Amino acid sequence: MLYSDILESYGQTSDEIRFLLGHEIGHIKNRHILKRILLFPGLILPLLGSAYNRACEASCDRYGTFVTRNMDGAVKAMMVLSGGKHIGKTMSPEAFGEQCRKHRGFFVSWHELISGYPTLSQRVANLIALRDKKPAPKYSRNPFAYIFASVSFGGFGSGGSNVFITVAIIAMLAAIAIPNFVRARIEANESFAKAALASMSGAIEGYAVRYGSYPTSISDLEDSPSVHLFKSCCQQIKNGYEFECNFYGDDYELKATPVEIGVTGSNLCVANKNGLICNEQNQIQDGD
Repeated sequence: MLYSDILESYGQTSDEIRFLLGHEIGHIKNRHILKRILLFPGLILPLLGSAYNRACEASCDRYGTFVTRNMDGAVKAMMVLSGGKHIGKTMSPEAFGEQCRKHRGFFVSWHELISGYPTLSQRVANLIALRDKKPAPKYSRNPFAYIFASVSFGGFGSGGSNVFITVAIIAMLAAIAIPNFVRARIEANESFAKAALASMSGAIEGYAVRYGSYPTSISDLEDSPSVHLFKSCCQQIKNGYEFECNFYGDDYELKATPVEIGVTGSNLCVANKNGLICNEQNQIQDGD
């Protein structure tokens, strides 16, 4: 498949377009599609599938070079592919190919191992070696990159089992993270319930000190700074807790009950003139 932008960049009758056509015909002549089907069980293995596809691309680069019958044209084709129509023509192939040797860090190695294509600098270096009749250069890789590449997604043609390994790792991380998330949410809900009851209880006690008696309804607390808390919580469900507010003239009861025990909260909190008590709901129920 040829795209119009590549055709315009290379030119219809240039050595560069011949290189590209020769490269793609190389896939056909080598029957790479058929071989992928036959080799499928092995190609799903981590690292192996990517390595095979990189080898296919390197072989087809040699096919493209043969078709052009112009080594410089093949190199220029890769430079345009690397740097674009205008910049690629001004780049130095030797300097660009040398990058593959100079930059051998973890991330470059990781990218190489999970990719189905050799890096562009390596492809250029291989073509230069072919032009100069030298062996294709070999490069070392960061050893830690092999570990990460064996369990991470890759580009086109990477080992299919990487997907299963990655899914398994995500599942294990989720098994660890989800309970912690639920626990954190429960603790946050319980903290809110305790703080809300403590604030409302403080407002009621302040009213009793001021007027000498306890309020009989929320309307008696209109002048309290916490009246908005009473209105938003009492007989309402908020932050996973159901709040009840009862006034008895000489006492009161503020209660916060988890909507779903173990999911939205685990403690039942009750506040009255004797103070605030929070215990696991089943313990309070057993005590009753």
